[in-house]
Amino acid sequence: MEKNTGRGRQAPEYELLDTGVFDADRYFDIFVEYAKAGPDDILIRISAVNRGQEPATLHLLPTLWFRNTWAWGAVTHGRCSR
Repeated sequence: MEKNTGRGRQAPEYELLDTGVFDADRYFDIFVEYAKAGPDDILIRISAVNRGQEPATLHLLPTLWFRNTWAWGAVTHGRCSR
């Protein structure tokens, strides 16, 4: 915020690339892919690629999310009947 406050209206916004964190090419690319075979069948593939020269440890904490179908009324065969 402080970096952008000191810039004039014509100057571009201070971006992540301006910080220099990618200058040494030491970062991970994270790819998240979703595939859905049906309403209750979802596959999530998470891939991480180390772009640095040396091996590095990366801790991933994927988030699981659930759809609250039981609050909608009667549930038959995993689906809500209306």
